[in-house]
Amino acid sequence: MLFLNNLRIQGFGSQLLANRAGPGLMTATTSYHGSTPGNLRIERKLDADGVVLVLAGELDLASSPALDRQLRELDGTNPGRLLIDLSRLDFMDSTGLAIMIGAQQSAQDNGHRLSLRPGPGQVQRLFELTGVLDRFTFEE
Repeated sequence: MLFLNNLRIQGFGSQLLANRAGPGLMTATTSYHGSTPGNLRIERKLDADGVVLVLAGELDLASSPALDRQLRELDGTNPGRLLIDLSRLDFMDSTGLAIMIGAQQSAQDNGHRLSLRPGPGQVQRLFELTGVLDRFTFEE
């Protein structure tokens, strides 16, 4: 276990555990667990279409560096499709929204697709109130 910027990184850090999930499918998981309740937890998976980042907990100013690191690791790679799953977030503030906008721009610059899995009401309301909802592709 490693502590970095008030986040506890558990498991294999930047290494991924890969397993066969079926014919031609690989899955991989890296988890980042916050040191106190409410922090951001990130699970990275590979699926047939690309990379899935499942976010849980709170995406805010304090926790955003962990997501930013994950996204920077993907820069320069072409995952095909990057899906950021917001469905397990309890809270997201404008810092999280700025990261989503930056991820969208990075995806366009690097030639891959970014999709978001919708979050709970409070998270989706942030996209609506700021007028950026239509800039993103949401998939269930």
